Amino acid sequence: MSRRTLRLRVRCRALADAVRRFWCGCPLALRMLAVPMLCMVLLTGGLAAGWNHARQVQQQAVALREPASAAMRNAALQRLQAGLAQMQVDVHRLASVEPGSGGQMLAAMLRTRLRQDSRQVQLLAHELEPFLEQRISAYQAQVELAVSQMSGDPAAGRVAAELAAARYAALRNAVAVRLEAEQRKAQAAQAELDAMLDKPYGVYWPLALALATLAALSAVVSAWLSLRPLHRLAPAMTRLAGGDTQLGDLGAHRQDDLGAMAAAVAVFQRNALELHHTQQALQAAESQLASVIQAMPNGVAVFDSAQRLVLFNEPFVQLVQLPRAALAGQRWVELALRMTQADGDTAEWEHAVNCWFDSPGRTLRHEVRLGQHWLLFACNRIDGRNMKGGGLVLVLTDLTRRKQMEEELRQLALNDALTRLPNRRLFMDRLAHAAQASQRRHSHGAVLFIDLNKFKQLNDQHGHEAGDLLLMEVAHRLLLAARASDTVARLGGDEFVVLAEGLGEDRGQAEAAAALLAEKLHEALDAPYLLGALLHHGSASIGVSVFMGGEMDPAAILREADAAMYRYKTHHTGHGM
Repeated sequence: MSRRTLRLRVRCRALADAVRRFWCGCPLALRMLAVPMLCMVLLTGGLAAGWNHARQVQQQAVALREPASAAMRNAALQRLQAGLAQMQVDVHRLASVEPGSGGQMLAAMLRTRLRQDSRQVQLLAHELEPFLEQRISAYQAQVELAVSQMSGDPAAGRVAAELAAARYAALRNAVAVRLEAEQRKAQAAQAELDAMLDKPYGVYWPLALALATLAALSAVVSAWLSLRPLHRLAPAMTRLAGGDTQLGDLGAHRQDDLGAMAAAVAVFQRNALELHHTQQALQAAESQLASVIQAMPNGVAVFDSAQRLVLFNEPFVQLVQLPRAALAGQRWVELALRMTQADGDTAEWEHAVNCWFDSPGRTLRHEVRLGQHWLLFACNRIDGRNMKGGGLVLVLTDLTRRKQMEEELRQLALNDALTRLPNRRLFMDRLAHAAQASQRRHSHGAVLFIDLNKFKQLNDQHGHEAGDLLLMEVAHRLLLAARASDTVARLGGDEFVVLAEGLGEDRGQAEAAAALLAEKLHEALDAPYLLGALLHHGSASIGVSVFMGGEMDPAAILREADAAMYRYKTHHTGHGM
């Protein structure tokens, strides 16, 4: 391949690329209309050319139909030929006239007629070509010469007439030749006129039809080429709307309107794909959150911005003691009121809720009792950034076991573990309250200090199990023998106390009432004990201390009762006071 050919191919390729870039850079509407508009321009140009040609043919036809046209020239030549023939006849007649009187008149008449024919021939010759006019002028001059010589010298006139006849023969041949040429020229002009009149209908109208067909086909092809990418974009957008993000190549690399549309669809595709991934991540997070909530031992419930229940776990269902169907859509306020009304502390709950609403950053905490369960009601707000519209999260913690343990610890702290009677701490607290009440009411009270006899021998001989059974039986008998308003307590070991209140303002009456209670206790404790298979006979030593208000502190009252018990145990007589 030569360098010239290679350069030509490179230039052609560069030109094709430039045209393609220009074509792709044009707007879609312009590309769809460019080719049809070009064909319409060509069609308009063809029709204009045909119209101009038709006008030229018409102008030529009009020119051919003017007086100087071929047909009229033929007629003029024919009249000229006839005029010349008549002149030649008159010349022969004039040459044949004999001299004399009659001949003179005939000669004058022929001369007049010959002059008339000469003027007519001259007028016809003036309308024809110049060379015919010259020949006719020469012939007329020869005829005039012959006519003029006929009057003076007939012989010379005849010679001039013969010369005129010779000129006439030459002129007739020239006129005949010209007449034949003019006839051929007229026939050619008529043929040319017919061809020109037929040419617009034979050439330009088929050309116009061909251009119109080409314009229609080019419009269809241009529309198909321009709209073909749309046939890929439309289904792609339909699939994208349906959630399908795998659209393939849509032609975003194109440098035109369709490329811009494809690029926009590609952006939508990426956004849809990101949204799809985000939704999947959100669903996974929601699934994980639901799994975590379901796995939590506490009852958890989530309420939306309208404070309606939207998510809860199984422990929540068990704690609120409602079926799942009744919980769906339950409002937070209704659920909370139901729980607090069951506990009977609605007023306290409303106060806690009002304080919580006044302090947005706080957590609402409230303990409620629902049936046999103690629940810790903890509620927090969910910010709108973490949940659309915000909401509430409610956590219920089962406090039943903790409450039981607290009660057990309280019992252990204030009650004897074996007999379940109040221990020394609780007794001293009640004794202090009793002393204050005695001072307010001006009423005496008494403390009875009880110590079991032979308790150490029982433990040594029969073991601590028998001793524990004895202590529990003693506690039971003391509770039965004491008044319902009295406090029976175990101080430790085999020592018990009974606190009697409301014995009256008179000290003597109070001491008598205390002695009567001590006697009743002796009767209850002196009865035999059946400890499993062992029958035990025991007794007790009881010391009594009567008090009034602030006379002594609780510890002194107890010491006095203890001293009275030891006095009784020492002397074994009566009840020690």
